[in-house]
Amino acid sequence: MTTKPQSDDPGAARRKARLERRKAKAARAQARQEERRADVRAEGFSGHQLRNAMRLARHHGLAASDPFEAVRLLRERGVDPQSPANPLHLVVDNTRPAPDAMPIPVITGKSPAQIADEQRQILEIEQIQQSILRRRKRNVSQLWLRIAAFVLAPTLAAFLYFAFVATPMYSAKAEFIVQKSSGGSSGGLGSLLAGTALGSSQEAVAVQRYIDSKEAMVRLSEEQGFAAHFSGAGIDPLARLPEGASTERAYRLYRHRVKAGYDPSEGVVQLEVSAADPAKAVVFADALVSYAEEVVNDLTLRQRRDQLAGAERAFAAAEVDVQAAQRRVLALEEAQGVISAEAEIGAVMAQIATFETRLRQEELELAGLMDNDSPNRVRVEATEAGIVRLEDTIAQLRGQLTGTDGSLSLARINSDLRIAETGLATREAMLQEALQALQAARREASRQVGYLALNVSPVAPQEAAYPRVAANTAMAFLIFAGIYLMVSLTASVLKEQVTN
Repeated sequence: MTTKPQSDDPGAARRKARLERRKAKAARAQARQEERRADVRAEGFSGHQLRNAMRLARHHGLAASDPFEAVRLLRERGVDPQSPANPLHLVVDNTRPAPDAMPIPVITGKSPAQIADEQRQILEIEQIQQSILRRRKRNVSQLWLRIAAFVLAPTLAAFLYFAFVATPMYSAKAEFIVQKSSGGSSGGLGSLLAGTALGSSQEAVAVQRYIDSKEAMVRLSEEQGFAAHFSGAGIDPLARLPEGASTERAYRLYRHRVKAGYDPSEGVVQLEVSAADPAKAVVFADALVSYAEEVVNDLTLRQRRDQLAGAERAFAAAEVDVQAAQRRVLALEEAQGVISAEAEIGAVMAQIATFETRLRQEELELAGLMDNDSPNRVRVEATEAGIVRLEDTIAQLRGQLTGTDGSLSLARINSDLRIAETGLATREAMLQEALQALQAARREASRQVGYLALNVSPVAPQEAAYPRVAANTAMAFLIFAGIYLMVSLTASVLKEQVTN
């Protein structure tokens, strides 16, 4: 008798089921853990933040297999892994004894191995805190050294230069305006703006630009020795112009020492000239003012010449047009043999009127003859012949007026002459206007239209205006501090990028 194989023990089946459930639960927990880790990884933590999270997890006694797991565990415990504080953020008292001298706390209820491990962790934390303090002190010391080397030292050097080395510069100032003469016959908006700042703004701007130009610098150097003055031995080495310096270098110095500005609200040109000698500053300023006056005179003279030349050209063209119109009228009169078409037409019309009167008389006489019962045939025929002759004569005269007889009509001749005479009258009126404009331009050219009015004359100063020690030193400090700050920020950003 054969027996069936006995089925598994019910207890073994239950154990197997429990094992399967545990495995499934562990798998689900592992899946949730992986999902949480993936969520943490998707947040995009930097390398520095992940390293900080690992250190923070070790500090709190969390067993994390990787930085992302450390972030998750810290959050579950209620610790912010993104906090700027690291696991060693505890406030350190500088008066605390060194780690070697610290008393070891007595821990009861734990094994010696656990006690030794905890004591070792405390000692390591204290050592790391002391290392961080030393590093911070070293960084602060290095920061002050860098500030002293790159900001304070250059600022001190600038102060010493401005206070003891730089050559004192004396400033001479002048103010003047460019005005236009208010007289003249010009009307309209130009006459309203004449003599005002708005009416002379272009000339003032031109004067300012000339003073700032290289041409003015070259002329001032040639006539008043501007470049030679700043090349002397009395000028400090940094401000001195080298012997044989190029025009461009001298012009840069000129722009630094000569400043001209235009105020459009008041129409005033302000000039400031600085030099190592007060008398020289006044000489340079007077020379530049005289140059400006020449520029104003040249501008107005050129304007007057242009206006006069334009008026002369217009008058000459009008004369030519009048002469051409006169020649056309003369040519028509000679071609038609008529001096005055109106006179000719009047004479013909008078003849026609005379002959028509005679024609009416002959017709009346013929009618009287025909009223007789036996008219005289000879007289009737003679009267009729006279009437025919008068009618032919009148027709010929009218043909002269209208041109029906094949000749050129007096009406056309009169029309052509009228057109030519009208053109001649128009050209003569234009010639008269051009003559008036020419006379006005000549009157404008004979007087000065624009001139320079000096409001403030340059005076020799008694105290040096430059260098301004306090202002220049403060400016130097700001410049050096700004450069150091920009370089430091740039270096920090680049270091952070390389570290991440």
